[in-house]
Amino acid sequence: MCDVHVSDGIKIAESGLIFTAAGSSIDVVDPNNGVLLGKIVTSNETMNNLVAIPGGEWFTGQGGIWRARIATQGTVNYG
Repeated sequence: MCDVHVSDGIKIAESGLIFTAAGSSIDVVDPNNGVLLGKIVTSNETMNNLVAIPGGEWFTGQGGIWRARIATQGTVNYG
């Protein structure tokens, strides 16, 4: 469970970690035990949805788009 908001746009990274838009951050969660590993802080706005694209880029937003480029690649599904 998110500490300040609800999860939206839950995605799985190739490493198996769970990423989700969660209020003013993207939360990173260990799927084995549900422990919050960290937050990628985006803004003070409420973030919704989350999209992973090739190159380790993650997009989220509401009223704008925020991009995070990190070493962890999300699984990409074009179907």
